[in-house]
Amino acid sequence: MSTLLATAANLATDVAAWMSRADLTANIPTYIVLAESKLNRLLRSLEHETRNPAFVLSGEYVPVPPDFLEFKSGYVNGNPKVPLEYLPTDLLPTYEGVTTAQYFTMSGTNFRFSPIPDGSSTASISYYAKLPTLSGVGVAYNWLLQQHPDAYLYGTLMEAAAQISDPEQVARWREGYEIAIKHIIAADR
Repeated sequence: MSTLLATAANLATDVAAWMSRADLTANIPTYIVLAESKLNRLLRSLEHETRNPAFVLSGEYVPVPPDFLEFKSGYVNGNPKVPLEYLPTDLLPTYEGVTTAQYFTMSGTNFRFSPIPDGSSTASISYYAKLPTLSGVGVAYNWLLQQHPDAYLYGTLMEAAAQISDPEQVARWREGYEIAIKHIIAADR
């Protein structure tokens, strides 16, 4: 493993070396994206949390932030602060004449608020954010690659496993990946 694994370029180099398959090198960026997708579904840690203290409540439907994974908490800014409470769509109440949101639900890639905000208020929201992607127009590194490079290495190798015909090697990668994920979850507790 490279001593500088904690950059996207070195991750790709190390994945190629571990695979020992020059014919698959061009696919490594795809494997990284697939690994990130799986990691985004599996992990919810302190490092994933982000906060937007001035999220604009521009109407009934407001797009979620681009890096949004899962809502954690929030309140409408003001005096007093009004907590935002999640309700399923079929339980979302309707109001007339009230413009301070109190409830929300998810509608596709939008928040849906009730009562319908008048567009002049903001909320402070905390949510779990996606990993900044390392492939394509992504970044050179992110917190997960810096703190847990083994999760990225084994996760990327696991995504490549479908094209690798060595079951023993694939089993080692799977075991390394599962151990890395368990350690990340345990460390967050």
